[in-house]
Amino acid sequence: MKLDELNIPNYLTETQLSQWLQIKPSTLRSNRCKGTGIPYLKLNGSAIRYSKADVLTFIENSRKTTAVR
Repeated sequence: MKLDELNIPNYLTETQLSQWLQIKPSTLRSNRCKGTGIPYLKLNGSAIRYSKADVLTFIENSRKTTAVR
């Protein structure tokens, strides 16, 4: 199954994303404050949403390979 075929909403709340990625919401908040991490939308001045496309792109771009020695 491809990541884009996963049954997740097109826009996720901070809580939904933290549960899906199994990370603390405070990690997402910290990354937003630092200007790092997954791009997000701020709606109506306070509602934070993460687009499914941005999340999947961030995950793919975060892939690391091990070095061969």
